[in-house]
Amino acid sequence: MYCYVQGQELQSTISKITQEHKIIPGTKFSIIPPEGFRMEPIIKGLMMNEGGAKITTMTLSKTMFSNVKNTISEEKFNSYGISGTKIERFLFNNKEAIWVSFSGKDTPKIEMNNHLLYIELEQGKGAVINAKYQSTLKNILDKDIRKSMLSIIHDPKRKISDLDELGITLDLGSYGLKKEGGFWGGTVNFRGDGTERPLSNKDFYYTITHAPTRYNVEDKKQFVINYNYKETHSKYDLIKPIAIDDLEGYERYFSRKNDKGQITKCYALILLFDDQNYYALQGIIDSKTITKQEFDEIKKQFRNLAISLKKM
Repeated sequence: MYCYVQGQELQSTISKITQEHKIIPGTKFSIIPPEGFRMEPIIKGLMMNEGGAKITTMTLSKTMFSNVKNTISEEKFNSYGISGTKIERFLFNNKEAIWVSFSGKDTPKIEMNNHLLYIELEQGKGAVINAKYQSTLKNILDKDIRKSMLSIIHDPKRKISDLDELGITLDLGSYGLKKEGGFWGGTVNFRGDGTERPLSNKDFYYTITHAPTRYNVEDKKQFVINYNYKETHSKYDLIKPIAIDDLEGYERYFSRKNDKGQITKCYALILLFDDQNYYALQGIIDSKTITKQEFDEIKKQFRNLAISLKKM
């Protein structure tokens, strides 16, 4: 529950978990999304389905949050060239919180409204919830965005896995894959664990990437062909459309043979498009001779694993 009356000062606010709350992937936060918004792991927040608005989250160290509390002011925003800033202090879940509202231009033609909600977490740490939307949408969005921000819940006991960071679930354990290394730049790596499960060969490497396309992709098939371009010097055996959990894309498999006609490298790729982002699932065996039958089995199990993917 929360208490806010638009146009009046914020009151003491209590936010409690409800059935409407949704976990923000890759974070310990839950929120009641505004209508027409979807979770977006890349920004650790939400985006409006039709564009033009987003809500992001970020945790702050004890020092950073203390600095915000002690130095934030309208004068400081003015020094950044931001005028008309409104700052309100109130209690959120019986702890000090700060609400900041201002507007500014992202480009000469696009003005954006911004809301910042600074809240205190455990042990003096803090967080900031940032909503940003085109000013032309104010009458449509502002009230719902404010309510959504004030519904935020932080669960310090929630454990975050690497797949949480990617915003998906995937049945890796059943296929004999174990994590290698950390989570970096939207990518996590796995390797066969040597058991008797379908992709457990220790020479099998598996990578999952979630990243923005960075531009509007008109020819998605060509995007997949060009993906990881160094591999396209191999002969590709197959490229065809695939749909998984409402995501559409292409699967592609290719292999490289030595002078004796033996397969010494095989590569599998399933790339799924998610609006202006994509998920790339890649599997590779390198520097080991395998038979065509073994390659066919890898392709089969690689595809079966991909089909288990579910967005959070």
